[in-house]
Amino acid sequence: MDDKLYELFQKTLIENSNVNIQKIVQGQARVIQQNTQPLGQKNESISIKDVQKKLEAIEKNLMIQDSARKRRTSRYHSKKCSIKINTQNGSDSPSPYQLDFEDAKEYEVDILRKENQRLQERLEQLKSQNGDENSEDLNRERETLQKMKKDYQIKDDELKILNNKLDLLEIDLNKKHSLLLQKSKKLEVQQQTLQKNEEQIKEKRDCIDALQQQINLNISQVISLNKNELKLKLPQKLGVQLDKDKQLNKSIYVQDN
Repeated sequence: MDDKLYELFQKTLIENSNVNIQKIVQGQARVIQQNTQPLGQKNESISIKDVQKKLEAIEKNLMIQDSARKRRTSRYHSKKCSIKINTQNGSDSPSPYQLDFEDAKEYEVDILRKENQRLQERLEQLKSQNGDENSEDLNRERETLQKMKKDYQIKDDELKILNNKLDLLEIDLNKKHSLLLQKSKKLEVQQQTLQKNEEQIKEKRDCIDALQQQINLNISQVISLNKNELKLKLPQKLGVQLDKDKQLNKSIYVQDN
């Protein structure tokens, strides 16, 4: 914005040949040039309010000069100064006749006031352009924001569905884990019971084996004793049986006679 104002002042300086006007415009141009920074070095956009303040300061300065001029009595106030209107370039230019100081001052003030008005119009135009650009940018940003919001809502809905599925899976896994723990405990109890039963069966088998060995030993001893007794008692039994047979035969014989 400052660069454009500086260009306008330079253009005014070129179009007007009056020395006093050139001095005033050059002074204002130097002020603007001193306050101007290259666009590449600015981190923020040019503030329209700053330009407005500069223009208001210029206008205030012109009003002060105009008021001071009216308070002074000009030696040449009765003189009329002819000003030739240049219609070719559309701007007011002084006539070749020599202007008195007060009339030249008034002419300078008028020129600067018109220049200030032109700058005001340019400022309003730039404001309007800036507003239109900002409006377009705002609409684009709003559309982008709406699209991002819509995409976010879609992603959020998908995430909610996924979270619900994950919750259901987690519940199912917890149930399965609980059942697995119960089965594991039951299996552990069964294994402990089976181990106890196996130990009891082993103990019983050991007892049976011990009893079987004892029985076998007893049988062997009985058989051995029976053999010895038979060897000793068999002849006696045979003699007693022979005596009994003889007596029986005798008694049968006596009865028959």
